[in-house]
Amino acid sequence: MSFILPSNKFELLISPTMAYICNDSSDNIIEPKPTYECFLYEKLKNNYNSFFNQTNYDLYKEQKFEEPLSYLYDKTMDYKKITSDSYDNSLFYEINEFIIKHQIFKNNISKQHNVFIVSKYTNEILDAMKQNNVEYQNYFTFNSYNENFSKTINQKNHTFEFMIVDMLVENNNFYKMFITSIMVILNCLKKDGNCIFRINIDIYSKVYEFIYFLSYLFENISIIQLESSNMSLYIQCNCFIINENRTDNYNKNIIMFFFLLNKIKSGKENRFVSLFQSNVPYFFNTKLKNVKNIILQQKMEIIYNLNNYFYSNNKSNINSNENNIFLQKLKQLNNQKIKKTISWCKKYNVSYST
Repeated sequence: MSFILPSNKFELLISPTMAYICNDSSDNIIEPKPTYECFLYEKLKNNYNSFFNQTNYDLYKEQKFEEPLSYLYDKTMDYKKITSDSYDNSLFYEINEFIIKHQIFKNNISKQHNVFIVSKYTNEILDAMKQNNVEYQNYFTFNSYNENFSKTINQKNHTFEFMIVDMLVENNNFYKMFITSIMVILNCLKKDGNCIFRINIDIYSKVYEFIYFLSYLFENISIIQLESSNMSLYIQCNCFIINENRTDNYNKNIIMFFFLLNKIKSGKENRFVSLFQSNVPYFFNTKLKNVKNIILQQKMEIIYNLNNYFYSNNKSNINSNENNIFLQKLKQLNNQKIKKTISWCKKYNVSYST
């Protein structure tokens, strides 16, 4: 599922806003309220407790039925592994699907690259590239944003054709991660280079301004949700724009991002508020919200169907053995997941066992 965002032809200069939080007033900070869609999504997820006893609930959650393709890396109810790979996470399968379905290396297959990667799962990413015959001359891999990129990267000697940035490497500080990534893009990404950001729906809802700024840096931007993981989202950025008209603005933005990053790093009392003095344009902002609502709606439909599945089962079998029926239903769902997983493996050239 892919959503193309509006192109941005405006010249942008950031003008960040920070808030200073006194230690004695930090408890009085008003956190942003969740949207109605997010509230409903969480409510639906919590409904499972009302259908199962604790043992059955734990068994249900262990199988991750809300993630239709988790058997790519997890074992089935019978403790069998469908894929022959030893990965314990979805990233190899996500990148493999991304390369095949969205052709992110379409113009670079069998050519040498310099690749920049930030992720806890760099080996999985590199394995997916190798499986699809994507060659790279040099790769610069980092496991976290706490590493000092400047010690490894020399701006004069190291420029990148492609960047893969996993924003899920840390549980927080996504503003710091976005700022650092954009600074690497402005300093080190080649003209017409590409970049993908891995995020989730929670981060997506809080970084509209950063996505808008990325639309200024690249010819086109898309929001992508892959089949292999309904927990991840990707921001696909194609064709980095470099020309003489933008050089001055880029340099000014780099300076502003540098000061902003230092402010964020200086202490918890400095809280990031906004990247611009004005709001993101209405049309662009509306498009971002619509994408979020569509994705949340699909997540809610999965959960609603599962809720309804177990609720109708309980209601129609009041006098039956609850545990036996529950296990029977779980096995049916388990078999459906196995079939979906095998179908995905055939589609994306991943070996599997039946």
